Amino acid sequence: MTIEDTVRLYNDIEPFVWYAVAIIVIPAFRRHAPLRERVVLAALLIAFGTSDFFEAEAWWKPWWLLTWKAAALATIALQARRLWRRANARA
Repeated sequence: MTIEDTVRLYNDIEPFVWYAVAIIVIPAFRRHAPLRERVVLAALLIAFGTSDFFEAEAWWKPWWLLTWKAAALATIALQARRLWRRANARA
């Protein structure tokens, strides 16, 4: 198995890793956020994971894939920040 084969295999598996993280997030944050916000975060993680299906050669080609990934990461970061602040405010 070459390094290219290994990278390709990882890229084939990666979306499902993000889907698993999205599923885990919902119960994991039950003490820190209402269900609606946890579902939003899970949906954002699923959107990010789905973008991996469109990666052929690089994550910045085509241009819209880079935009998709950047938007997904930005919104995930904002949502995670909101959850983190809420969790620390309760502590």
